Amino acid sequence: MSWQVLTSAILVLSTTVCTAFPWLWGFLLPLKIVGTSLAFYLVTRSGNLSSLWLTWLWCSCSIAIAFHWSPAAMAYSLSSSYWLGLIVSIPFILWDGMRLALGFWLASKVTTDLRWIWVPSVAITILLESTVPSIFPWKAGLPYLNAPWLVQGVEVFGSSWTTVIDYLIAGWVVSVGSTIATCSKDHVWMPNRFLTPTHTLPLFALALNAVYCTYAWNRWNQFVADSPHLKIGMVQVDPGFEESLGKMQVFSNSLKDEVDLICWPESSGGTLDMALNQLDDQKATFLRSKHPLKGIRPWPNPHCELLVGGKNYLNKNESGREVLHVTAMLISDSERITGRYHKRHLMPFGEYVPFGKWIPALDKFFDMQDQIDPGVEPIVLNSLSGARIGTFLCYEDMIPQAAIELVHCNANLLVSLINGSAFESPFTLRQHRLLSQSRAIETRRFFVRCASTGETCIISPLGLITTKLPAMQQGVLSGEIALLDGMTLFATYSRLLLIGSGAVLLLSLNVSRKEKRELHVF
Repeated sequence: MSWQVLTSAILVLSTTVCTAFPWLWGFLLPLKIVGTSLAFYLVTRSGNLSSLWLTWLWCSCSIAIAFHWSPAAMAYSLSSSYWLGLIVSIPFILWDGMRLALGFWLASKVTTDLRWIWVPSVAITILLESTVPSIFPWKAGLPYLNAPWLVQGVEVFGSSWTTVIDYLIAGWVVSVGSTIATCSKDHVWMPNRFLTPTHTLPLFALALNAVYCTYAWNRWNQFVADSPHLKIGMVQVDPGFEESLGKMQVFSNSLKDEVDLICWPESSGGTLDMALNQLDDQKATFLRSKHPLKGIRPWPNPHCELLVGGKNYLNKNESGREVLHVTAMLISDSERITGRYHKRHLMPFGEYVPFGKWIPALDKFFDMQDQIDPGVEPIVLNSLSGARIGTFLCYEDMIPQAAIELVHCNANLLVSLINGSAFESPFTLRQHRLLSQSRAIETRRFFVRCASTGETCIISPLGLITTKLPAMQQGVLSGEIALLDGMTLFATYSRLLLIGSGAVLLLSLNVSRKEKRELHVF
């Protein structure tokens, strides 16, 4: 094995580990800086084709490690073995690996200067994150949400701002490293070399970010203190067992006189006829409900309002087919259903098969228990407590636009009801929660997560987890949240960073063209 091959192998392995591990353990976030810095070095040291293959290799391996639970989840959706789940997952991993790799590799076609490559790289990566579909709803810099005090600019630019911070820090690191290497090679220490734009520009941008984060931190803490508050409880119980309903009722009763609203996870409320509005009539409830949990009164004689996830059906639509929705229901303390929200964004491979309408044969490979119909409107549920609840059901909190639409409908609180019992890995639950932190900052709303197996928690508008239950542990959690109004810049102009990235890329291409023309002249 040649020295060059060995060096490349070590670089690929190191970059993979440093990129993937922060997705699994938040306290390893500093490794993300190392990983992105190594990626810049790796993509500029190899030939054209070899750099693409090496970059694709470490990107795909990083995603495979970070989302190592995906084959098991796919096997669950297919009702098949782990190995079939792995075979199906590999193309998705390679697709997302290429999506990440192109951000680095295409940047190396603009410039091979290690001190500046971060500029076109961050622009191209954000353009790809915003336009190219991905299987996993992630951004390159999302692990930085483990340090929310560093990424408050998400309220202006969205979750891709975490990628900007990642590339800014790594860009400064490789720029300084490159200058130190040059000084060592020349055997001359020249401090003025560290005052060039290649060093000062990322530092200046990071300083501006620090100033804004400090301002936003203080500003929103004051808003929270001055806003009306609500006491809320969340029950974390897997609804898939016979004894689960009784446990949820016991946990809820334990919070009597302590909270204004209690949340139960998705799939806890049974399957009810949409014409059924009152649940205290046992006979009517039995006649207008279906198995499983036919005839249940989720919480008899409640002491406060209940927000619960279940299914609602309409016997016949215009075409004669039954309509079935995954639904969040707000139930009053007199057991009246006062509001319904139907899930609008269905879970791929869990609630629908992508491209199934065009390729009917695909449906045969997936075990769809029910044919779920998506909801149409972003309905906000109005609580008697003053909360205007924007509700997500499971997968929906991964979608920025879903949160924006609810806020545009005047939601002053965001709540996600989740049944994640199909995902046994705590890493899956942790990564899902990370995306909720992004939604909280993007909209500047308290974000309440009520999950069957975790992570049940309250997230502040700053992206901080104020209180939570451990994953895979049954229990009840209570806390206080503030009801916040107003619109963030991202909620109003969600494409600011996309437009800015396009402008930066055009500028980078123009500068690169001029440099190449000058080199050709000389």
